Amino acid sequence: MHTNPKPEIFDNLKAPGLDIDDAVLAASLHKLFDHLGPEKTFALVVLGMVEQVDLAKALGRDEGTVRNWVAARAVPFVRLGNKNVFLVASMREWLRSKETKPVGSH
Repeated sequence: MHTNPKPEIFDNLKAPGLDIDDAVLAASLHKLFDHLGPEKTFALVVLGMVEQVDLAKALGRDEGTVRNWVAARAVPFVRLGNKNVFLVASMREWLRSKETKPVGSH
């Protein structure tokens, strides 16, 4: 069983001016913590990065697909030791670049 982190490590998840009920936010973060564990939660919340297996799950893809994207340099990633990690901000931009625009939009 994991020891729950101090709530202040989640402070950077709160967007400026965003009014989220603290109880709902705390429950969501604790669920995330229980699901990912302390190291991955810290990486996501504090460093803004996810591992390959977690990115695959988030995108509804097989981990092999993400591995192929990395091999083809089709997705932004950072190599840390023997792991590929993905910066959340870069993944948001990558997903935006793949967005299909409505016909007739400028």
